[in-house]
Amino acid sequence: MNGYLGYAAAGCAALMLMVATGCAQTPQTNDAVSVEDRLAQRGFTIGEKVERIPNFRVNDWSYLDPEHVVVGAGPSQNFLLALMGRCQGLSTVEDVGFSTTAGSLTAMDKLVVQTSIGPERCPIKEIRTLNKVLKESEAAK
Repeated sequence: MNGYLGYAAAGCAALMLMVATGCAQTPQTNDAVSVEDRLAQRGFTIGEKVERIPNFRVNDWSYLDPEHVVVGAGPSQNFLLALMGRCQGLSTVEDVGFSTTAGSLTAMDKLVVQTSIGPERCPIKEIRTLNKVLKESEAAK
């Protein structure tokens, strides 16, 4: 029976295709501040909706609020993940994982957070590109 549990654990681990170590931001958020304002403070504006992050290139993440996460996919690509509901464990973890059945991260997938009582699975509602806002000194060039 132990062999079976080992295989089951390995199978579950295979679902966690990628774990990103985050730049865990200060978890306190003011719900009165809009997502757009939080992103503007980080130098981003919300771009177009996309169906997927190709080839599962997520390499970092940062907490925005219990329903939104910013993920990086390479040196200059950032995306906003909007979750279907509040992901309570998100504000206190350093790593997140994703469960997916495809080679790309899509709105059909889940962000997975390991909490003290087990994994919290947070379904992804929408993925949007993030546009970097040029500072005035960069725009003048």
